Amino acid sequence: MTQNEQLPDGGSDPQDQFDERDEVVLDALALGRTHAQAAALVGLGAKWTQRRLGDEGFRIEARRRRAAHLDAVSGQLAAIGPDAVSVLLAAMVDVDSSIRLRAAIAALDTITKLGRQTDIEQRLANVEAKSFRAGRLRGVRRSS
Repeated sequence: MTQNEQLPDGGSDPQDQFDERDEVVLDALALGRTHAQAAALVGLGAKWTQRRLGDEGFRIEARRRRAAHLDAVSGQLAAIGPDAVSVLLAAMVDVDSSIRLRAAIAALDTITKLGRQTDIEQRLANVEAKSFRAGRLRGVRRSS
């Protein structure tokens, strides 16, 4: 999309506002690199990355790319989940009690984290739904 093209909603593509340095740094941040590591890829220092993150558009794009990367990784982990569960189940019946204990701890730890994540996702969905409804209601005028 060129600088003059607009999206169907009338806005322009936010990625058009970033130059090559920005693109490299945004991708590095999405992969979990530090500010210094990301900036070093384009021959600059950590302060440059921190200044760029002060720009709202850059910061939003960095978060969007990080979320997309984490979503892709989560999908890959979900794909190997059944195999991991099979290994864990096999370890739970191993003759070595230390292996059984480690497997049980790993299972309990995973169950706890999954429960927390599910709770957070449900709470976030509720907040988003309330925010959406509140936004829709603000646009409606009440008759007196």
